[in-house]
Amino acid sequence: MPILQWRSLGTIALSVTGAVIALQSSGALQLLETAVLDRWFRLRPLESGASRVVIVTIDEPDISRLGRWPMSDATLAKLIKKLETHQPALIGLDLYRNLPAEPGHQELLKVFASTPNLIGIQKALSDANGSAVGPPPLLGERNQVAASDLVLDADGKVRRHLLSVRVSETSVQGTSHSKTSLALGLKLALAYLEAQNIRPQSTSKDGTLKLGKAKFLPLQENEGGYVRADVGGYQILANFHGWHGGFPKLSITDVLEDRVPANLMQGRIILIGTVAQSLGDKFYTPYTTDVRTAWAGVELHADLASQILSAVLDGRKLLRGLPAPLGWLWILLWSSIGTVLGWNVRSLLAWRSQSRRWAVIAIPTVSGSLIASSYLFFLAGWWVTIAAPFLALVSAGITSRSYLLWKNLQLSHQALENYAQTLELKVSERTKELEEQEHFLRSIYDGVVESIFVVDVLEKGEFRYVGLNPAHEQLTGILSTELQGKTPEQLLPPDAAAAVQQHYRDCIEAGETITYEECLPFQGKPTWWMTSLTPLWNEQRQIYRIIGCSVNITARKQVEAELQQAKEASETANRAKSAFLATMSHELRTPLNGILGYAQILQGDRNSTPKQKEAVATIYQCGTHLLTLINDILDLSKIEADKLELYLGDVHFPSFLTQVSDIFRLKAAQKSIRFTQVALTQLPTIIQVDEKRLRQVLLNLLSNAIKFTDTGSVTFKVGVIVNGEWYRLNELPTTTNQPTTNNQQPKTNNQQPTTNHQQPTTNNQLRFLVEDTGIGMTREQRERIFLPFEQVGDSSRRSEGTGLGLAISQKIVAMMGSKLFVESTPGVGSTFWFDLDLPESCTHFEPEPNTVISMERIIGYQGEKRKILVVDDRWENCAVITKMLEQSGFELVEASNGKEGLEKAIEVQPHLIIADLMMPVMDGFEMTRQLRQLPEFQTTTVIATSASVFEGDRQKSRESGCNDFLPKPIQIEELFHKIEKSLNLIWIFDDNTKTRFEELGDESNHFTEVISTDMAIPPSKELISLYEALQIGDFKGVEDAAMQFKQLGAEYIPFATMILALADEFD
Repeated sequence: MPILQWRSLGTIALSVTGAVIALQSSGALQLLETAVLDRWFRLRPLESGASRVVIVTIDEPDISRLGRWPMSDATLAKLIKKLETHQPALIGLDLYRNLPAEPGHQELLKVFASTPNLIGIQKALSDANGSAVGPPPLLGERNQVAASDLVLDADGKVRRHLLSVRVSETSVQGTSHSKTSLALGLKLALAYLEAQNIRPQSTSKDGTLKLGKAKFLPLQENEGGYVRADVGGYQILANFHGWHGGFPKLSITDVLEDRVPANLMQGRIILIGTVAQSLGDKFYTPYTTDVRTAWAGVELHADLASQILSAVLDGRKLLRGLPAPLGWLWILLWSSIGTVLGWNVRSLLAWRSQSRRWAVIAIPTVSGSLIASSYLFFLAGWWVTIAAPFLALVSAGITSRSYLLWKNLQLSHQALENYAQTLELKVSERTKELEEQEHFLRSIYDGVVESIFVVDVLEKGEFRYVGLNPAHEQLTGILSTELQGKTPEQLLPPDAAAAVQQHYRDCIEAGETITYEECLPFQGKPTWWMTSLTPLWNEQRQIYRIIGCSVNITARKQVEAELQQAKEASETANRAKSAFLATMSHELRTPLNGILGYAQILQGDRNSTPKQKEAVATIYQCGTHLLTLINDILDLSKIEADKLELYLGDVHFPSFLTQVSDIFRLKAAQKSIRFTQVALTQLPTIIQVDEKRLRQVLLNLLSNAIKFTDTGSVTFKVGVIVNGEWYRLNELPTTTNQPTTNNQQPKTNNQQPTTNHQQPTTNNQLRFLVEDTGIGMTREQRERIFLPFEQVGDSSRRSEGTGLGLAISQKIVAMMGSKLFVESTPGVGSTFWFDLDLPESCTHFEPEPNTVISMERIIGYQGEKRKILVVDDRWENCAVITKMLEQSGFELVEASNGKEGLEKAIEVQPHLIIADLMMPVMDGFEMTRQLRQLPEFQTTTVIATSASVFEGDRQKSRESGCNDFLPKPIQIEELFHKIEKSLNLIWIFDDNTKTRFEELGDESNHFTEVISTDMAIPPSKELISLYEALQIGDFKGVEDAAMQFKQLGAEYIPFATMILALADEFD
């Protein structure tokens, strides 16, 4: 801010401060300041603590019982005697007794003489409240007298305490001298403190009195909010304890009739005084809101005594007023704040659109700060003025704001004078600029390649063309002379003219630029145009003209039509492909259910010869291999169609890793190679991940590692990494070295659906690494391994897979937000790894043991005989399930469709229902829904089976009421496991078997086997034609591909025969 502006602000602040101080010195603000002080007293929290003062009150009922006022000396003597029996520290008699009140005066004198701790009162000063009143003579002679005078403000309220006063006395000899008379409250307090060896330590010239923890300073005439106050004697500000002081009170009647609580008065100061309204001994205080809340004089004396004692003994703050010089600085501070606020409320924030809102907030905030600071000062023991600073704050703000407006007005006038002097020059310059702009716009108007036309808006909703640019003539063939002054009806067919005029009306109704596309006939053929219409307004805010700009988009429309046709054709092909894949999966799984089902049953036949078992094993392996091929094709198709989704869930990580590793230990042992699982760092216990897909990736990598390793070892490493390195052990260079991967970018996790789970606590970046000492790969091979149906290595190893595993794994890892990396050296080995950010879950659960049930060892189960209803429209599917379960002691009932299954269920009341979903007459969905409507089947377990294994089918089965899902082909271990869980069964095994489980913990008992087969599979480049035919549902293409496989060599004939058989069965 410039120095001149600071000088102006300082002048305003000082001027306003001086004016406010002058107004304050006149006393005009004193009533406001004292009113605010009263409000602070009433807002202050109540104080706690035991009182050292007890008041004996004389009220209207007491006077009625005494029968007279003033009470007799006998009654008073009796009262003092009874009080003395309670051993008080002091007794203050706030009653004038300068004259006898018979009967009992002599007795009262005896009591006065025998009570050294009794203090009487006198009215030392003659003022508006009455003339001076002398003390009881005897007490005066014994110096047991104090002053009862009070100081009233101009509004009649007591806000100050009189500690002492100088009174003039005349001796017997007629000489006059002055004497200091202490106030009743001070005299009682000093006597109380003297008993505790606390005396005034020193008195300085300025009247400072040090007493224990407190220091008393006499009130000055302009202190706090007072202006030229009468501060005669020794006065201090009253710091009231609360409403009526909060002192314990007893009536004189209770004392005379011995109704005094024990120990109430012992060691305390007792004050005797009247509180009767009729006696007029009532005074207003800051706590007074009406006559009923006025304080009695005895309460004021008690409050002074308590205020002194709590300050001396407890360190309670005394209330002091801010001295006049500091009060002026206080006013100057708020005057300066108001000046700056008024100056800056616009100019400092002129660049902000919220300046007005800021001003609305700032002004109340500053005012509130003044009020809050004044109240906080009061709580700290200082009476700080508020009316004068507030007046200075507002006045300075208004003054500085007015001055700023005046200065701005001066600058505006000066600017107008300067502008008037240069107006002619500016008009000339502006005219030249307009001519240049007109020439520039004309050049654009004539030079642009888009069609521009101008339309006048006529009355009655009519329009007339008034001009067009050269480009319009070239695009439409209409000359400007032909179009000039004509309406749309004169240039276009009726339908086209009506559409064009409607667009013009839409532009007028919108009142802004609109854009639309339209097809108009020009030169005998339809032409597409994209047109923008902009309205022009006149001074009366009416639209008088429309400027239009049109672009010929006929070529673009033709391209869009072709693209739409291509899109529809693509969507039709995708729907056909999806339908084919779904149907193929269902139709291939259905016969495989019978093949693999009976293969499993025959494997458990103890009467089979070794050759029979070997033949059955071959059938099972071939079928399983075909099932794997089907699953891989479905997964790859889902990924390519962007329909594969990840479902996060809580996974017990150590158990997950153990289960994955245990699958390959036996396979590695069969090849005489070492398999090792290594946890390089401490791993989280519970993580959130799609367990199925992570397992699929790891199984593929480990399976390949063992398949291509003949000697040495396969190592599976897992650990936490930081900045691409192992947290504790550096095993690999960071992934920023960019080994060979495919170029597809990973899909972020936030694009994937998730299951409900608790909020994770931390994220861990985990590295999964598979390292082998196998045959390795060349650079060319590494670049091809992630392609579908691509295999490397010799033909014997290629025959063991489909060539889809790595392609699917790489895409799944990309969906998880990472990349699959590989490093490999021929003859040395290969290393595959990927890094995943996996959140650690707060959920705690214990993993279920991974067990395998052997059918040939189960001969029954404990408990009653259970009924199982099997519903399937294919007799062979029913037979497979029945054959699997008949040796285990179940009562089996079969049904061929949903309607029959519903009837059989009602008839036999089975414990468990195994139902196919796709059946004639009534499908499994409807059958389950109708069953759930019957009360007796509300809790019956229904296991759905289907050759359609898509997630949509599983979800639909759950919605219809099924409890579980069993995909076809049915695996016998999974079937028995679901039955065991659903019916809570305990199996009975062959006597030769010691346990029902084979736990996956001991290396000798690992039996989970990676399926392999001797069936030779054609090279990947030959499989591409089969893959493409399967994708689009081309059965003839499938058969042609199979015939080509037979011509490649005799070793591929079994594979081709299998494909042809499947195609025939599907057809």
